[in-house]
Amino acid sequence: MPNEKEISNLKIRKKKPSHILPEIKKLNLSEDIDEFYLVLAVIFNDLRGIIAFYRFVEQHRKPEVGEVSSHAGDYNALRVQLLKILISYFNEVTLFLRKNEDMLKHDKIMTHIRALNESDQYVLKKLYALAEIQSEVDLTEEGKKFVEFFLKVRNNAGYHYYQSGQNLTAGFRYHFFEIDNTTNLQNKFAYYSYRRSEFDAIRYYYADAAVDGYIAKCALEVGLGSIEKVIKLIFEYTVETSRVISRLLESYLDEKPNV
Repeated sequence: MPNEKEISNLKIRKKKPSHILPEIKKLNLSEDIDEFYLVLAVIFNDLRGIIAFYRFVEQHRKPEVGEVSSHAGDYNALRVQLLKILISYFNEVTLFLRKNEDMLKHDKIMTHIRALNESDQYVLKKLYALAEIQSEVDLTEEGKKFVEFFLKVRNNAGYHYYQSGQNLTAGFRYHFFEIDNTTNLQNKFAYYSYRRSEFDAIRYYYADAAVDGYIAKCALEVGLGSIEKVIKLIFEYTVETSRVISRLLESYLDEKPNV
């Protein structure tokens, strides 16, 4: 249909599938490296997808400070929800890096890493620090606080529902009882929207506030600042990490034969 909008209009490149992975499994180091880079490609795609959702939310009107409305509730909640997803994703990335710590030291992969510029090298060092796979990583003070924040929230602010009760309770109490609510109506009442049998008309904003409160409390404890700053830092770092992964993949794919 003529009015249908396309998601993207990118130049498509191609390699033979057998140049990415052999058709028949071979137990050798070369295939291990190919497998490593295949997972990196999936990680990049996942991060790219979340950034696309984030930019979609950011296209909408930013609520006024202290605004109480369904728009403000959904806008702020979706941003925090995307933050939760990213924390969960980065936790999975760190587990992957830990599992492949020896692979990162392989000559071929080290060649790709050494080809990164100084800025990208720093982003990678921060990722190593998140994964706790290098004992001595030289980070800025803000970088150290970022890592401390991540290590604090990675298992509690993501999607481990079975172990989140106490932390969400702490976040709820922080948001509604510890923050001064004399001038901010967002902290004064536990809001929700409900209309029976209408899925899109239902949201429990007080539950979003509990997540917001937990993340804000953790950020404050490590000296990172407001939740707005945390959201900004994590989404900036996601873009930076995606860029580094894409450059490693670029080096890897450039070594593969063309069709």
